[in-house]
Amino acid sequence: MVVIAGGLVAALAPGGFAQCPMEWSPGFAARGLDGPVYAQAVFDDGRGPALYVGGWFEKAGGVPAKSIAKWDGARWSAVGGGLPDPYTPAVADLCVHDDGTGRRLYVAGLFTHAGGIPVSNIVSWDGQAWSPLGAGTNRYAIALLSTNIGGVPVLLVGGAFTLAGGQPAVAIARWQSGRWHSFVERPNEGVLSFAQAPGSGSPVFYVGGAFTRAGPHASARIGRWACVPGWVPGDLNCDGVVDYRDVDPFVWAVIDRAQFEARFPGCLWFNGDINADNRVDFGDINPFVRLLTQP
Repeated sequence: MVVIAGGLVAALAPGGFAQCPMEWSPGFAARGLDGPVYAQAVFDDGRGPALYVGGWFEKAGGVPAKSIAKWDGARWSAVGGGLPDPYTPAVADLCVHDDGTGRRLYVAGLFTHAGGIPVSNIVSWDGQAWSPLGAGTNRYAIALLSTNIGGVPVLLVGGAFTLAGGQPAVAIARWQSGRWHSFVERPNEGVLSFAQAPGSGSPVFYVGGAFTRAGPHASARIGRWACVPGWVPGDLNCDGVVDYRDVDPFVWAVIDRAQFEARFPGCLWFNGDINADNRVDFGDINPFVRLLTQP
């Protein structure tokens, strides 16, 4: 579509905005990196938005910058001393996330130090200093996704690890409220990518990787993770109400899932996940008691 106004001719894109001419910026690439870039994110560290890049490189625009660098629109700079591993550190993904304490840049990859701080494959940067995420992951952290589940900010982390925060967590974990959370049902191999479906309702996530199963289901390298259909928190005997008759089945759901499912066939074990953290465990006891005692 062409609009003629005031003697000017402008081509409009389908959304109705003027479509400007596009070109590559001269000189930008020439002042780039000496190794591959795997991830990019725009982050405001308090001095204005800037482009952060991560990958497997030693220098950015001639400036020493081990595996992570910042471009402010005019020049490159190192970020907090970089990731000075003695071997070959690599950044696989970058993500801006606010865990409730302010926006930070989260960095995932294969590295053991950030600046002078020991870390384990994942770290955050607030513009001034690095911070570890607990004990991190025991192997390569590859994919990050910032999201919100039930009103709580959550950072999804995927990779080739088997531990997160020192606890069993195969291929996928969540960093939430300052601690790691594992998935009871998870892919059987590494997670390499995430995508979130748009919409204002309950989130739907797509997970890609090297796995052949996701939870109990055959799932060839791609899986869908969404709210459990029919979830009724607290109704452990499936009689349609939450009352004292749910106490015994709740106890079985917490201590022995197989026994719960044998004793209450057809009733959803996930109904015991009162706090919606994808686990039925002791963390659900207080929320369950509140459900029983609420008017």
